[in-house]
Amino acid sequence: MNYSELTFWQKSRTLATEVFKIAQTFPEIEQNGLGNQMRRTAIEIPTAIATGISRNYKEKTIPKLSEAIDYSHQLESQILLASDLEYINEEKLDELLEEMTAIRKMTGGFIRYMNKPKAEKTEKAES
Repeated sequence: MNYSELTFWQKSRTLATEVFKIAQTFPEIEQNGLGNQMRRTAIEIPTAIATGISRNYKEKTIPKLSEAIDYSHQLESQILLASDLEYINEEKLDELLEEMTAIRKMTGGFIRYMNKPKAEKTEKAES
C-alpha cells in the first residue's frame, strides 16, 4: 500500500502546508517560537503516517499511526494558543480544527481496520 494514496495522509499534507503558510504571518518574535513549533509539529503528522504505512507489520504500523494522532493533538493545542494570541482568526481556527478532527477520525478508522482479524477484513472486501 502506498501512503500517498490514503486520504488521511493527503489531508495531513495539506494541513501541514496550511500551517506553514499561517506561521509565516506571525509576528517576527514568534517566527522562531510558536510558529516554528507549529511547523515542526505539523510536518510530523504526514511523516508519521508515511513511516507507519511503509512498515510491513501492523505491530509496527499502528504505533506510528497513533503517533500521528498524538501530533495532531499537540498541533491543536498550539493552534488554539495562536488563536488566543490573535495570530489566527476564528474562521481559520474552525477550518483547521475541523481538518484535524477529520484526519484523526480517518487515521483511527484505519487503525481499527488494521486491528480486525484477517477473515473479517476479507469478508468486508468481498461484499
